[in-house]
Amino acid sequence: MDLDTLHFEYFLWDLEEEVLIQRLLAAAARPIPRMIQIGDREIILRNRIAGNECLMANYFVKRPVYPNRIFERRFRMSKNLFNQICSDLQQHDRFWILKEDCCGQMGLSTHQKVTAALRLLAYGSSADSVDEYV
Repeated sequence: MDLDTLHFEYFLWDLEEEVLIQRLLAAAARPIPRMIQIGDREIILRNRIAGNECLMANYFVKRPVYPNRIFERRFRMSKNLFNQICSDLQQHDRFWILKEDCCGQMGLSTHQKVTAALRLLAYGSSADSVDEYV
């Protein structure tokens, strides 16, 4: 093996290790949903704000975690189209606007709702399976 190959392999190993560390840190930072009882109903307390911040940091800020090509691969559309869909839905129906729920908790942002809706439509799965950013 020549020196360049060794450097390249070390670089790849270091990059893989860095990605693994970032994933572990992100998983550790996620709060575990707690449940409370209101009357005869159980309510799962999800950290919706952190989910929105994570979604925005991953795709929609000036310097996102994932580049545009990853967004387009995952969502099968450009960010501009996604943002246009969000804007149109907000104007069409109040459901898509961020607001408080009946318990006084802030609901989901437009981007969170659209992300979940698109995943439900694309994969035909249950709502519980698409709650990554919820």
